[in-house]
Amino acid sequence: MVYPDLRLMTGVAAGYVTGYAGPYSFVVLVGPLMERFDLTEAGIGALFGLEMLALASASVWFAYKGVGLNLRRCSLVGLGAIVLGYIYALLSAQLWQFALARFIIGLGEGLVLGAANSAGATASNSERVFGGAQLAISSATILLVSGIPPLTLYWDYQAGIGLVLAVLLIMGLFLGYLPERALAEKPDNQVSSLNRLPHLPLGFLILLAFLLFSLADLSVWLFSERIGDQVGLPPTTIGLLLGVGTGIGLAGPVFAIFVHVRYGRILPFSIGLLLLAGSIFGITHAYNVQTYIVSLLPLNFAVLFLYPYFLGALSEIDPTGAWTTLSAPVVSFGLAVGPIIGGVLAAESGYETVGWFAGALTLGALGLMLVVLNRAVFRNALSSE
Repeated sequence: MVYPDLRLMTGVAAGYVTGYAGPYSFVVLVGPLMERFDLTEAGIGALFGLEMLALASASVWFAYKGVGLNLRRCSLVGLGAIVLGYIYALLSAQLWQFALARFIIGLGEGLVLGAANSAGATASNSERVFGGAQLAISSATILLVSGIPPLTLYWDYQAGIGLVLAVLLIMGLFLGYLPERALAEKPDNQVSSLNRLPHLPLGFLILLAFLLFSLADLSVWLFSERIGDQVGLPPTTIGLLLGVGTGIGLAGPVFAIFVHVRYGRILPFSIGLLLLAGSIFGITHAYNVQTYIVSLLPLNFAVLFLYPYFLGALSEIDPTGAWTTLSAPVVSFGLAVGPIIGGVLAAESGYETVGWFAGALTLGALGLMLVVLNRAVFRNALSSE
């Protein structure tokens, strides 16, 4: 039986908001947490990286189990872990307690994202389902990065965490729209898991490109609030700009949904990754407010435009979802290590060095995808559209 498209998209979107709302909004908590726990950029990068490594670990476990897991049940268990972690974070008085809370949150996020990615890969049009999920997480991010700074200005970081928790509890109501099994829409496809992955070379190259992309993305995004402070903007204005930038980013998945693969995948990947590289370079080399704003605003458009294409490429080589599920730990590893490396580079050499590092990674991802997308499996998929 075909699983209803809108119901599937709603469940996957709820999973993405639940899994990524915390990490994506962490950027506006960086300043308050650095002050509260007396952390440097390297320290804040390590704290964020701990959560992402927990997310990656849970996602790897999920992928190893293959398609036999109950997606709906796993997502609700993950939500429970996230809620418990946030409650513990609100009660934490010491750094080690807050770090443990973020680790628990990361484990829950990994379970939810594993379920969402596995479900999304079953769709007959994966780019559009994942594009809808990106729209949802972008909308939630706008709310959070715009709403958290005024709250933390008057009530410290706990108020920001409370807002994130409220959004997650609302999203939890929609996780029940996920299907119980990953093969709900494509029952005739051969089951895959980590023990039997199709198109191994292509899958590894796509995941490597996705990793480089993720390393570049968060190594800059996490410190964009600090860079805004460096050029002289107040926290509330920076939060507003981050929200506006994410709002502009909403056009990215909309454009991906509309374009899909009618012009192939090489052109969208090329445009998106080159735009991302330019935005990264501009933000990290901004010496005035104007340069910072012009460079920041297209960042999320490029990122959110590219995500559905990466996930769609993985779904193309494996419609049953094992490769797509593996994207969560790979991306999470990039989101974990990128801020750690970025924090060390920023503390030692400044944000300009972070820009050169992230820009090189972005161009490396483009090179890998140009190699991958010239293979026969993608040319045949385009001809069948």
